[in-house]
Amino acid sequence: MGVACAACVALTPLACEPELVIGTWDCDPSGQGGATGGEVADDQPIALPWSTGFENGFCDFPAAGGFCYTNPAASYEVVSAPVRSGTSAAAFHVGGDPAVDGLQARCARQGTLPLAAYYGAWFFVPEVVTSTSNWNLFHFDGNSADEEHGLWDVSLALGANGVLSAYVYDFLRVTTRAATGPADVPVGAWFHLEVYLQRAADSSGRFDLYVDGVLALSLAGLITDDTDIGQWYVGNLAASITPRPSTLYVDDITIALERQGGT
Repeated sequence: MGVACAACVALTPLACEPELVIGTWDCDPSGQGGATGGEVADDQPIALPWSTGFENGFCDFPAAGGFCYTNPAASYEVVSAPVRSGTSAAAFHVGGDPAVDGLQARCARQGTLPLAAYYGAWFFVPEVVTSTSNWNLFHFDGNSADEEHGLWDVSLALGANGVLSAYVYDFLRVTTRAATGPADVPVGAWFHLEVYLQRAADSSGRFDLYVDGVLALSLAGLITDDTDIGQWYVGNLAASITPRPSTLYVDDITIALERQGGT
């Protein structure tokens, strides 16, 4: 299972046009260099709990069967500031013309997703955004019988008041799900997004979004995942954003059986 076109953006064909480049990172403690992706079967069950704070660079992804990737004019790196905890965080840079080569820089976990789990990460937006369209931070993608398609997005939208807020896109019903609870996020400060996904191919599924530990949206009694294996993407995908280039910082990514909250 590779980087799916549906996982790229799905709401626009832009993500399917530029070349995607799987990243490399020296994860060999001997210093002789080592493989950084594909070391674990991509249909493996994802063991819980799992987390990364980028203290090992990006090595926690390939070590667990994940990967990181960019378009050629996008990039990612480990930084020492800003950080939410520890000494490191990740910076995901997008730039240039998104239709050509600067649409996205992200990391993904892949395999058989848990039947139910909390997926969370801390984000830092460093500067005021004056316009944006499809600024995606979380993406869930599914794969069954060699058919891949999007499942859920958590993205940021810019309100008329100039404030960014989180919302959800539901690929299975092709609809935007506006938050029903507090969903505003700050600029220049860390904030936490967390999704509870109860996977179900029938009406027993559940999808909850928490923003800084507060329930922003709760969807229950619906199909949430009609596939066998999947991918969870975290990072920076911006079909349109001003100013551009754009950098988004990420730290303390978790997949767990219990909610990690926003504190």
